[in-house]
Amino acid sequence: MHTKTNGGHISSKNISGEQNYNTGGGHIKLNSLVGNITAKTSGGHIALKDAVGTVSLSSSGGNIRTEETTGKLAMKTNGGNLHIVHPKGELNASTNGGNVEVHFVTIGESANLSTGAGTITLFLDQGVEGNFSLSGSSVDIAPEFDFNGNIKGGKATGTIGGGGKNVSAKTNYGKIILKKNN
Repeated sequence: MHTKTNGGHISSKNISGEQNYNTGGGHIKLNSLVGNITAKTSGGHIALKDAVGTVSLSSSGGNIRTEETTGKLAMKTNGGNLHIVHPKGELNASTNGGNVEVHFVTIGESANLSTGAGTITLFLDQGVEGNFSLSGSSVDIAPEFDFNGNIKGGKATGTIGGGGKNVSAKTNYGKIILKKNN
């Protein structure tokens, strides 16, 4: 399925299979999808909830928000923020100038997060385990986590719990913050 507009919004729900959504300037709202999913907008925001499969989301300037994704998730925006809730699978998320916020219940696969000039905040459930490589102007890890490793200046490398999947977070001009999920 291919959906394209020059400037209008796109909304799609309960679709399976190959899906491509493209708009020149509108927002994209997607819900309950399964398959290979690609969504691109030149200036709008993207919201995705409840998806399973291989997902690629990109916006030239808008924010991207995902909730409850399972599979491989790739997200990129040039100027917006990224908000990721409960990813289950491989995660690659980057923005040139916005903030990145991820809420992990568990770390199912590797996660690579980056921003040029924003804060990266990782919210972790108690008991989440992983290997962490963090780099920013400063790194703040909540004391509730049993972080075992090195923290020096704006870099931290080590494990939480018994280790596990790799989480890499890098910001050139911003903080890295690890907090407990509420």
